[in-house]
Amino acid sequence: MLTLLPNLEKISFGHLRDSTALVYMVSNIARATYPAHWAFQYERPLSKLSSLSVNETTAASAITGLYEAFASLPSIRSLCAESSLTMNFDHWPQRLTTSNLTHIDFKTGGLRAEDFERLLGHITFLESFKYSYCDTSINYEPAILVGLLKIYAGHSLTDLNLKLDPSSDGVIPRDNGCYVGSLRRFERLRRIRIDVSMLCELRENIWVVVRLIDTLPASVEEIRLVGEPTTEGEFSMDDLWTGLGEDATMRLPKLSKFEIETVRRRGFERVPMSDETREMRRACSESGISFR
Repeated sequence: MLTLLPNLEKISFGHLRDSTALVYMVSNIARATYPAHWAFQYERPLSKLSSLSVNETTAASAITGLYEAFASLPSIRSLCAESSLTMNFDHWPQRLTTSNLTHIDFKTGGLRAEDFERLLGHITFLESFKYSYCDTSINYEPAILVGLLKIYAGHSLTDLNLKLDPSSDGVIPRDNGCYVGSLRRFERLRRIRIDVSMLCELRENIWVVVRLIDTLPASVEEIRLVGEPTTEGEFSMDDLWTGLGEDATMRLPKLSKFEIETVRRRGFERVPMSDETREMRRACSESGISFR
């Protein structure tokens, strides 16, 4: 059926049970649609397909090789997945080693660092990466993920969105280390949306909020923080933007928008805006930065 739809641009699957035949077919199409292998004059199958979305599936066999097959299509640009199943990304079509994906959007708890690396290692120019972590049963360390993004997409990434899904407990296990690490080595990163708990670093058994001025890249234009770092009164959000108002013009010359997106989560208590935060709003205004 798919081969009869040459103008198909987007496709969405939900509750797949077995995709073996589908993976086989798409893998063959991917191998055949590269110029060196295509000798036909009529419209190529799936030649305009640019977006794939896969919702919750019921069995791991349903997604084995599925993402890799579609990601190998020359036209594909966007991959969205919502699943609690592990995605290994180790079943790429034979002889195909690169992917033209530019946008990734995952909402899952089944991905580990090595899984991300097997995917990112095939992508040549990733521009947008969104990951919503919704499970605390595995060791998810944002710093490792960001490190991999620096290696494979540091030259191309413009949008980064990392957050915890509010439908879960919303707390990364403390002994895992939740600090996302510095983002300053990204060359083109313009828009950042990040869970604020990932800006908290464990130093000598003490949780410390890392200053944004020391974390953000010079290319950033918009920053949105999700949630509030207020576990058991250990720290306040004010620590995040120490020096941001005074140094923004020099160290973050393109920053024009700063936004806080409050999310109430179990185990977190909301802290009212302090006088220092109000002062931060004033400083941002004077620097031409929109603060909400």
